[in-house]
Amino acid sequence: MPQMRDKDGPIDAAFEVEALPGGQFGIVFGSWSRAKGTPNARNIEYVKGLQTLLARLGALHATVYAVDRAPSNRPERKRLDVAGRPWPWRMSELDDAVNLQIELGRAQAAVNRTPGTGNRTNRLFIQCAVPGFGSPGQLALVLSAGNHGLPDPGESAGYQPSAEVRSVVERCAMDAAVQYYQSRGWTVDSSVALTESFDLSCMRGEELLHVEVKGTTGRGSEVLLTWREVEHAQSFPNVALAVVSGITVDYGSPLKASGGSLAVYDPWRIADCQLTPTQYRCTVPATT
Repeated sequence: MPQMRDKDGPIDAAFEVEALPGGQFGIVFGSWSRAKGTPNARNIEYVKGLQTLLARLGALHATVYAVDRAPSNRPERKRLDVAGRPWPWRMSELDDAVNLQIELGRAQAAVNRTPGTGNRTNRLFIQCAVPGFGSPGQLALVLSAGNHGLPDPGESAGYQPSAEVRSVVERCAMDAAVQYYQSRGWTVDSSVALTESFDLSCMRGEELLHVEVKGTTGRGSEVLLTWREVEHAQSFPNVALAVVSGITVDYGSPLKASGGSLAVYDPWRIADCQLTPTQYRCTVPATT
């Protein structure tokens, strides 16, 4: 079974992907067994692994049609119905992978021989469709590796660890923003993105507008800004923010991004936004 990874390294949780009829996939997520360091310990980071898998299915705009408890030592499966979440699940609308994992744990307990008790870390079978993927091996690679541009639970929308994915997502967002402003009579210069701390310079008559463009495979409720982008938005008198959310990445060859929903904040009053510092520069003391 492929082992999952995130930006911090391997996750001790394994899964496999198989092809199903109609272009769908079956994801078999392995069960937890015994504590770390004990004989026959297996999938000891089951909870973290399942949360990560659910978050990545959301980033890939997967549709989940069923999740079954599927013990390897018994042939029967039991459907895990979650209150308030009718089938199918549109994973791009997933609000919280952590909560969904907890709800699936409760659903496992509910179908145990003694309802409400027992194991909440069973082997699972997830039936799903994932756009842009033709083979189980390709999907398994993208779901397992944390360097393919897929977020982990708790990361800001738009976080793209892979430079290749980040590039195609940003290009998709730029194309949408350029088209938006050109259709409204603006002359748009996108070359400024190479040298300036904003992405588009737009002219219409005597009016000059600077536009910051952000693209994300997520919901777009949060975006990442550099300190230079913040400084420019605070100092330049006429700025706008264009966010393209829900972009779909096709992980074939070549890598492609398409779709998404454009939201334009014009004017963009950055003082009305909640800014959260995510990095600090530290000057270390001199050695003696």
